[in-house]
Amino acid sequence: MESNYDLFGIMPENSQKIDVVKMDFLEASTTTWQELFRGYNKLYAITYSSGIGFVNELLKLFDYSEIIFGFDGVMSYDVKEVVAYQQATIERIIESSSKSKTDLITLIDKNKLRMYISRAKLSHEKLYLLEADDGRKRVITGSANMSYPAFSGVQRENIIYLDNPKAFDWYYDCFISLKEKSTDDITSK
Repeated sequence: MESNYDLFGIMPENSQKIDVVKMDFLEASTTTWQELFRGYNKLYAITYSSGIGFVNELLKLFDYSEIIFGFDGVMSYDVKEVVAYQQATIERIIESSSKSKTDLITLIDKNKLRMYISRAKLSHEKLYLLEADDGRKRVITGSANMSYPAFSGVQRENIIYLDNPKAFDWYYDCFISLKEKSTDDITSK
């Protein structure tokens, strides 16, 4: 018997419209994650999952960063503790702190890092918006989560970047829209 439903149990004619970005292919190159991200002052990112060690190393390249995690269920306990620290409702978590966790807490204390969790809608996006004080803007997107396996070359990823202010502005609006539907309180549902 043939079903009228797709894999997610949704009838195709009832599907919602989705945003699709049309891009042009210029070339492909080989680089390191450091070279891809270096030279910018601010980072605005959306990631589904992450590794605290990579997050810590990545954030060292920026003066200010905001990260939205698309789903708290895939966050490590260390990252959840750091996000919880932002709430100023728990005591310092130094006694069980790893160096990476302590470094992230220091960035929060210096108002150089804000972390959020999407609460209204699951976000599977992997988006990195880089902005330099001199006006340069870069968008990095694709399949790579904010982790060493994704950016070290040990697993295959689809990584795309655009040095394009118009693309940055469009994706930044998407970032702000999700941020407005996110929380910095991991106990919020």
